[in-house]
Amino acid sequence: MGNILRKNTTQPIGEQDIVVFLVGPAGSGKSTVMQLMHALAMDRQTNPDTYSLDPSTRDVQARRYTFDHIPQNVVLVDTPSFHTGLFDIDAESAMRKWIQLNFSANCHRSGILYLHDLARNPREKGLLMQHHLDTFAKTFPAGYTVPSCVCVVPTIDRGLKPDSSLVQRHGPKLEAAVRSLGVAWNASMFPERFRDEPELARKALRHLLRNISGT
Repeated sequence: MGNILRKNTTQPIGEQDIVVFLVGPAGSGKSTVMQLMHALAMDRQTNPDTYSLDPSTRDVQARRYTFDHIPQNVVLVDTPSFHTGLFDIDAESAMRKWIQLNFSANCHRSGILYLHDLARNPREKGLLMQHHLDTFAKTFPAGYTVPSCVCVVPTIDRGLKPDSSLVQRHGPKLEAAVRSLGVAWNASMFPERFRDEPELARKALRHLLRNISGT
Protein backbone atom coordinates (compact mmCIF):
# COMPACT_ATOMS: atom_id res chain seq x y z
CA MET A 1 0.00 0.00 0.00
CA GLY A 2 1.11 3.58 -0.44
CA ASN A 3 1.01 6.55 1.90
CA ILE A 4 0.85 9.91 0.13
CA LEU A 5 3.22 12.53 1.53
CA ARG A 6 1.90 15.79 0.16
CA LYS A 7 4.08 18.86 -0.10
CA ASN A 8 2.75 20.41 3.12
CA THR A 9 3.04 17.28 5.24
CA THR A 10 4.76 17.51 8.60
CA GLN A 11 5.63 13.81 8.55
CA PRO A 12 9.37 13.57 7.83
CA ILE A 13 10.98 10.88 5.75
CA GLY A 14 12.56 8.36 8.08
CA GLU A 15 16.24 7.51 8.24
CA GLN A 16 15.48 3.94 7.15
CA ASP A 17 13.46 4.98 4.10
CA ILE A 18 14.94 4.64 0.62
CA VAL A 19 14.09 7.80 -1.32
CA VAL A 20 13.86 7.72 -5.12
CA PHE A 21 13.60 11.05 -6.92
CA LEU A 22 12.07 11.15 -10.42
CA VAL A 23 14.03 13.79 -12.33
CA GLY A 24 14.07 14.87 -15.98
CA PRO A 25 12.72 17.34 -18.53
CA ALA A 26 9.02 18.08 -18.81
CA GLY A 27 7.13 15.38 -20.66
CA SER A 28 9.75 12.69 -20.10
CA GLY A 29 7.40 10.36 -18.20
CA LYS A 30 8.09 11.07 -14.53
CA SER A 31 4.45 11.40 -13.51
CA THR A 32 3.54 8.35 -15.61
CA VAL A 33 6.05 6.23 -13.70
CA MET A 34 4.60 7.59 -10.45
CA GLN A 35 1.05 6.71 -11.50
CA LEU A 36 2.05 3.24 -12.69
CA MET A 37 3.87 2.40 -9.46
CA HIS A 38 0.92 3.68 -7.43
CA ALA A 39 -1.49 1.49 -9.41
CA LEU A 40 0.79 -1.53 -8.98
CA ALA A 41 1.08 -0.93 -5.24
CA MET A 42 -2.70 -0.60 -4.96
CA ASP A 43 -3.11 -3.77 -7.07
CA ARG A 44 -5.23 -1.88 -9.60
CA GLN A 45 -5.48 -2.23 -13.36
CA THR A 46 -3.11 0.14 -15.18
CA ASN A 47 -4.43 1.94 -18.24
CA PRO A 48 -2.08 4.66 -19.51
CA ASP A 49 -4.83 6.09 -21.71
CA THR A 50 -6.58 7.36 -18.56
CA TYR A 51 -3.54 9.27 -17.29
CA SER A 52 -3.15 13.01 -17.46
CA LEU A 53 -1.06 14.18 -20.42
CA ASP A 54 -0.13 17.47 -18.74
CA PRO A 55 3.68 17.38 -18.97
CA SER A 56 4.35 19.95 -16.26
CA THR A 57 4.18 18.86 -12.64
CA ARG A 58 3.64 22.00 -10.56
CA ASP A 59 4.31 20.59 -7.10
CA VAL A 60 6.49 17.96 -5.51
CA GLN A 61 4.47 14.76 -5.10
CA ALA A 62 5.73 11.99 -2.79
CA ARG A 63 4.36 8.57 -1.89
CA ARG A 64 5.69 5.96 0.49
CA TYR A 65 5.40 2.29 -0.46
CA THR A 66 6.25 -1.13 0.87
CA PHE A 67 7.39 -3.58 -1.80
CA ASP A 68 7.90 -7.32 -1.62
CA HIS A 69 11.46 -8.45 -0.82
CA ILE A 70 12.55 -4.92 0.18
CA PRO A 71 12.76 -4.51 3.97
CA GLN A 72 12.76 -0.71 3.90
CA ASN A 73 9.98 1.59 2.80
CA VAL A 74 10.50 3.23 -0.59
CA VAL A 75 9.48 6.87 -1.03
CA LEU A 76 8.93 7.92 -4.65
CA VAL A 77 9.24 11.66 -5.27
CA ASP A 78 7.91 13.21 -8.49
CA THR A 79 9.76 16.48 -9.01
CA PRO A 80 8.78 19.52 -11.10
CA SER A 81 10.91 19.89 -14.21
CA PHE A 82 13.86 22.26 -14.17
CA HIS A 83 14.47 24.43 -17.26
CA THR A 84 11.68 22.88 -19.37
CA GLY A 85 8.54 23.22 -17.23
CA LEU A 86 5.94 25.92 -16.83
CA PHE A 87 7.30 29.44 -16.68
CA ASP A 88 4.89 30.51 -13.93
CA ILE A 89 6.38 28.16 -11.33
CA ASP A 90 9.76 28.16 -9.64
CA ALA A 91 10.72 24.49 -9.71
CA GLU A 92 13.94 25.02 -7.75
CA SER A 93 12.18 26.83 -4.91
CA ALA A 94 9.44 24.20 -4.78
CA MET A 95 12.01 21.41 -4.60
CA ARG A 96 14.11 23.22 -2.00
CA LYS A 97 11.09 23.87 0.21
CA TRP A 98 9.95 20.25 0.00
CA ILE A 99 13.38 18.95 0.97
CA GLN A 100 13.56 21.29 3.95
CA LEU A 101 10.11 20.19 5.15
CA ASN A 102 10.32 16.46 4.50
CA PHE A 103 13.90 15.30 4.02
CA SER A 104 16.55 14.84 6.68
CA ALA A 105 20.30 15.29 6.77
CA ASN A 106 20.38 11.72 8.10
CA CYS A 107 18.69 10.25 5.02
CA HIS A 108 21.60 8.62 3.26
CA ARG A 109 19.89 5.95 1.12
CA SER A 110 18.52 7.71 -1.92
CA GLY A 111 18.85 7.75 -5.68
CA ILE A 112 17.52 9.22 -8.90
CA LEU A 113 15.50 7.77 -11.75
CA TYR A 114 16.33 10.19 -14.55
CA LEU A 115 13.94 10.01 -17.50
CA HIS A 116 14.47 11.39 -21.01
CA ASP A 117 12.06 11.16 -23.96
CA LEU A 118 13.95 9.94 -27.04
CA ALA A 119 11.74 12.12 -29.24
CA ARG A 120 13.91 15.00 -28.04
CA ASN A 121 17.61 15.57 -28.60
CA PRO A 122 19.45 15.22 -25.27
CA ARG A 123 22.05 17.71 -26.51
CA GLU A 124 19.54 20.54 -26.91
CA LYS A 125 19.70 23.52 -24.58
CA GLY A 126 17.33 22.94 -21.67
CA LEU A 127 17.54 19.15 -22.03
CA LEU A 128 21.14 18.59 -20.93
CA MET A 129 21.22 15.86 -18.31
CA GLN A 130 24.24 17.35 -16.53
CA HIS A 131 22.42 20.67 -16.22
CA HIS A 132 19.26 19.10 -14.78
CA LEU A 133 21.16 16.99 -12.26
CA ASP A 134 23.37 19.85 -11.14
CA THR A 135 20.32 22.09 -10.64
CA PHE A 136 18.61 19.33 -8.65
CA ALA A 137 21.70 18.97 -6.45
CA LYS A 138 21.69 22.71 -5.66
CA THR A 139 18.24 22.43 -4.05
CA PHE A 140 19.70 20.46 -1.11
CA PRO A 141 20.74 22.49 1.95
CA ALA A 142 24.33 22.42 3.14
CA GLY A 143 25.10 19.30 5.14
CA TYR A 144 22.50 17.15 3.37
CA THR A 145 23.49 14.09 1.37
CA VAL A 146 22.71 14.69 -2.30
CA PRO A 147 21.68 11.49 -4.10
CA SER A 148 24.51 10.44 -6.42
CA CYS A 149 23.25 7.09 -7.71
CA VAL A 150 21.43 7.67 -11.00
CA CYS A 151 19.58 5.25 -13.27
CA VAL A 152 18.89 6.87 -16.65
CA VAL A 153 15.70 5.58 -18.28
CA PRO A 154 15.11 6.30 -21.99
CA THR A 155 11.41 6.80 -22.67
CA ILE A 156 9.41 6.70 -25.90
CA ASP A 157 6.31 8.83 -26.36
CA ARG A 158 3.13 6.91 -27.15
CA GLY A 159 2.87 8.54 -30.56
CA LEU A 160 6.42 7.60 -31.59
CA LYS A 161 7.40 4.26 -33.08
CA PRO A 162 10.25 2.47 -31.25
CA ASP A 163 12.16 2.07 -34.53
CA SER A 164 11.70 5.68 -35.66
CA SER A 165 14.65 7.69 -36.92
CA LEU A 166 14.42 10.03 -33.91
CA VAL A 167 14.81 7.15 -31.48
CA GLN A 168 17.72 5.76 -33.50
CA ARG A 169 19.49 9.13 -33.51
CA HIS A 170 18.84 10.20 -29.94
CA GLY A 171 19.47 6.87 -28.18
CA PRO A 172 23.27 6.90 -28.71
CA LYS A 173 23.40 10.59 -27.77
CA LEU A 174 21.69 9.82 -24.44
CA GLU A 175 24.15 7.00 -23.79
CA ALA A 176 27.02 9.40 -24.49
CA ALA A 177 25.51 11.91 -22.07
CA VAL A 178 25.49 9.26 -19.34
CA ARG A 179 29.16 8.48 -19.96
CA SER A 180 30.10 12.17 -19.88
CA LEU A 181 28.55 12.93 -16.49
CA GLY A 182 30.96 14.27 -13.90
CA VAL A 183 32.48 12.10 -11.19
CA ALA A 184 29.87 13.35 -8.69
CA TRP A 185 27.28 11.12 -10.36
CA ASN A 186 27.32 7.33 -10.21
CA ALA A 187 25.18 6.87 -13.32
CA SER A 188 24.07 3.80 -15.24
CA MET A 189 21.82 3.32 -18.25
CA PHE A 190 18.67 1.25 -17.94
CA PRO A 191 18.99 -1.29 -20.78
CA GLU A 192 15.35 -1.12 -21.95
CA ARG A 193 13.20 1.69 -23.33
CA PHE A 194 10.16 2.65 -21.31
CA ARG A 195 6.84 3.17 -23.08
CA ASP A 196 4.28 3.28 -20.27
CA GLU A 197 4.70 -0.43 -19.42
CA PRO A 198 4.07 -1.13 -15.71
CA GLU A 199 6.58 -3.98 -15.60
CA LEU A 200 9.35 -1.83 -17.08
CA ALA A 201 8.64 0.86 -14.49
CA ARG A 202 9.04 -1.79 -11.80
CA LYS A 203 12.23 -3.14 -13.38
CA ALA A 204 13.78 0.33 -13.62
CA LEU A 205 13.06 0.92 -9.93
CA ARG A 206 14.62 -2.42 -9.00
CA HIS A 207 17.66 -1.59 -11.15
CA LEU A 208 18.20 1.62 -9.19
CA LEU A 209 17.58 0.00 -5.80
CA ARG A 210 20.21 -2.65 -6.55
CA ASN A 211 22.72 0.07 -7.40
CA ILE A 212 21.87 2.00 -4.21
CA SER A 213 22.41 -1.11 -2.07
CA GLY A 214 25.54 -2.08 -4.00
CA THR A 215 24.25 -5.53 -4.90
